[in-house]
Amino acid sequence: MLFLSRRSLITVFGLLFLVPGLLYVGWMKSMTALATMRTGHSPIVLAVAVELTGPVGSWGQAAFKGIQMAVDEANSQGGIEGHPVQTISADASDGAGLAGLSEQAQKNGVAAVIGPVTPSKAEALVKAGLPVPLISLATASTVPSIGDKVLQGSYDDRQQGAAAAQYAARVWSKKAALVVEEKSAYAQSLAKAFRETYEEKGGKIVKSLTYQRGQQDFSALIQQLSQADPEVIYLPGYAKEGKAFLQQARQKGLQTPVIGGDGLESVAKEIAGKEKEAWQWRLYYTTPNFIPTGEAAAFVQTYQSRYSEAPQPMALWAYDATRGILNGLRSPEVRANPDALLRQMAGAGWPVAGGRMRIDENRHAWRPMAIMGSEPDLRLVEVIPAAGP
Repeated sequence: MLFLSRRSLITVFGLLFLVPGLLYVGWMKSMTALATMRTGHSPIVLAVAVELTGPVGSWGQAAFKGIQMAVDEANSQGGIEGHPVQTISADASDGAGLAGLSEQAQKNGVAAVIGPVTPSKAEALVKAGLPVPLISLATASTVPSIGDKVLQGSYDDRQQGAAAAQYAARVWSKKAALVVEEKSAYAQSLAKAFRETYEEKGGKIVKSLTYQRGQQDFSALIQQLSQADPEVIYLPGYAKEGKAFLQQARQKGLQTPVIGGDGLESVAKEIAGKEKEAWQWRLYYTTPNFIPTGEAAAFVQTYQSRYSEAPQPMALWAYDATRGILNGLRSPEVRANPDALLRQMAGAGWPVAGGRMRIDENRHAWRPMAIMGSEPDLRLVEVIPAAGP
C-alpha cells in the first residue's frame, strides 16, 4: 500500500485541477497558432476583465464562461473574416492585475476589453489609461459616463421600468401606484423610468410609497394603497420584501395586479404552479434574462452541456455582448481602428434571443425585455423590443 504525506496529497490534488486547465490554455494557444498558420491571418485579441473572486465573483465567473462560449463558437466557424479570436484575461477584483491590463492591452494589440460587472472596476480600468474600447457588463445607467471609450454591453436598468410601463399603459391605462425601496439604486432607477413612461402614455401615478430594506410589515402601506385604488402597483424591488408585500396584500384582500422587475423573478417562480389558486397572486415581472425562445433554449442547452451547470443571466449577457463585439470587428475599418468599434456597435444592432439588441447614441445598451406572468403557471405574456430614450 502506498502512503503519501499530507503535503504530497495536496500537491497531487492541486495538479489534478491545474493540469487540465493548463492543457486547455495550451490547447487554445496551439489552436490559435495553427489557425494563424492555416489562414495567414493574425489573431483578433480580446481582453476579458471580470470579477472572478470577491462578492460578485459568481457573476464574473459566469460572464467569463459566456464570453469563452462566444469566442469558441466564432473560431469553430472560421473566426472573424478568417482571423482567429484569442483572449487574455485579468481578475477585475485584483487591483494590481487590473492596473496592469492597460499595458497588456497595448502590448498584445487588444481590440477591446469586455467587463467588468461593476461600474467601479470599469472606472478603475479607465483611470489606468486603457487605450481601447471597454464594453462593460454593468447595468447601471451611469456606465457610459465613465469614459468616452466605454459602452454598456448588457442592458440599461431603466429599460425594465420603461418596459413595465409600456405594458401597464396598455392593460391598466389610467391609474398606477409605486411602492419603492427607499435607498436601492436599482429600485429607484426602475421606478423613475416607469413613472416617466407611464405618464408619457397618459397614465397617472396616484400614490408613491417607500419602504426600508429588510422591512416585513407592509400593513400601513397596503391600507394606503387600498384607499388610492390604483389599477396596477409597480413594485421594483427584491425578493425578500416583494414576497412579504405580496402575501400581506393578498391576505388583506388587495387584489390589484403587481408588476415588478427581475428582482421578483424568484418569487414568481416559487408561487407559479405551486399553489392551487396561484393565479390570485396576479404577479408580473420584467426580465432581460432567458426569454423563452428557441435561441435562448439552445444557449442554455449548450452552456449546460459544456459546463455541467445552469447558466446565470450574466453568462447570457456576456455571450451576447461578445457576439456584438465580434460582429463589429467583421469590418476591416474597425479592425484597423478599434475606436471605430463603438460606432459600429451602435449601428443596426445584432440578433439576440427574442429579437435584436442595440446600442444607442449615448452608448447605453438595450435588449428585448420579457413580460412574464404567473397565473397559475409561469408564462411569457409579451416581449417588448429593444427600445431606448
